[in-house]
Amino acid sequence: MPFVNNNMKKAEIPDVVWEHEKYLFKNHKIFYPPVLKMFAQIKKAYTLAKITKALVTKDPDSLIDTVTAEFRGKEIPIDAEVDWAATNELKKADVINYEDTDEILIGLYEQAATEIGAAEQAALAMTTSFRLANPLVYEQIRKRAGALITDVDSTTRRAVVEMVKQFTEGNYAAGASMPQLAREIRAGIGMHPTHAKTWWMDHRRRLIDNGMSGANLAKASERYAKKLINYRSRMIARTEMAFAMERGRAEAWTDAQKKKFLPPNQKKKWYALLDGKTSKICQALNDTEVGLEEMFYFDEGLRGAVMGAPAHPFCRSVVILVRDYDWRRA
Repeated sequence: MPFVNNNMKKAEIPDVVWEHEKYLFKNHKIFYPPVLKMFAQIKKAYTLAKITKALVTKDPDSLIDTVTAEFRGKEIPIDAEVDWAATNELKKADVINYEDTDEILIGLYEQAATEIGAAEQAALAMTTSFRLANPLVYEQIRKRAGALITDVDSTTRRAVVEMVKQFTEGNYAAGASMPQLAREIRAGIGMHPTHAKTWWMDHRRRLIDNGMSGANLAKASERYAKKLINYRSRMIARTEMAFAMERGRAEAWTDAQKKKFLPPNQKKKWYALLDGKTSKICQALNDTEVGLEEMFYFDEGLRGAVMGAPAHPFCRSVVILVRDYDWRRA
């Protein structure tokens, strides 16, 4: 299992966590197509001519302004907070048209949540058919889809700005022509801003220091950009699948509690895979127990709260039921 540390033994991990990991590993790729589609739609807005002009004028903000102006004259804030007004404008825009991407995402969330919910209720010996009937769950799923679309668009735009800035302000051009640099930037659309500013540029600097230049440098740079885009796609896909699974599992438990298959005081527990990659958030939440409808709080002063995993991108934690026995002593 790629997301479980190889040093961990199966006997040390609850069966539900192993099943969670296996389902994630097998099915998270269904989120790749809509994510890659969003990257492709964003790339259409950034033509080589526009990028080249931003490089020549050393004004990356003008590039964003130009693209934004094409939204039927309606300005979409680059760092807009997630809200349905912004998302709807993105969907209706002439240049960046997400068509039915949100509906595709919603369908994928529902599919995964329903499969996990049914499996969870079967494990509780419930014979009724599971379905997502809670309108609040549907609302959470719809908001999640809208948030993902808005976030991908906003962060990808910031990455474009970072790439233009690095080429115009830093010593990364290595004598390349503006059209060549524009092609490299366009090939990198889809990277996260942090990856564009550090990983990609650091890699390019190493290539330059090793004497690479011209077409060979451009090709190597574009290959690495593709790797970073694929990495981001995997991160998004795994995180969104984990969210869908958590929603299905939580809804199954709530339904089971209403039908008296679980006690009124049933609790859930945060289970974190503890190793060198475990985040501080998940370390703090590990073994925390709360009621089924309660939040998990982290950080001093209760500054952060989540209903369940994932707590962050690439989160490997799982929320499990607290049973009458301790699985570690069973």
